[in-house]
Amino acid sequence: MSRANHRLMEIVVENTIVALNALAQSQGVPLSMIDANFNDVLAATGPVQLTRSTWQYLTEVTGQEFTWERVSGITEPLLVHDVLILPVIAFGNGQSHSNAGPPTDEAALVHHQFKGSWKMGSHAYKEMQKAEEAS
Repeated sequence: MSRANHRLMEIVVENTIVALNALAQSQGVPLSMIDANFNDVLAATGPVQLTRSTWQYLTEVTGQEFTWERVSGITEPLLVHDVLILPVIAFGNGQSHSNAGPPTDEAALVHHQFKGSWKMGSHAYKEMQKAEEAS
């Protein structure tokens, strides 16, 4: 969530356009013909892009390089300039890879089911499903 015309959202849009154009160029196709796999989506338009753009914005406004290490493991909300960074438990609870607590933790704001319906057409997602079924 952000206020209208916030510079961070401008950076997200700019970086997303650059990433999609680079993906199209790497595949030798126009934007409308991109064949994005799971990782492409995460990096170009998803949470990876949002995170990278946030670090870029915070570096821009604070004058100091801002990286994941500055917020990894926080247990309380952290206000940096005009960006409120929440601990992983707030939205990523129940994720063992992030050492997040359970959805029942009082710091959990919502519980994301991570169903991934958007991934159903993804080649990488189908490969993941096959691997899970085989194990």
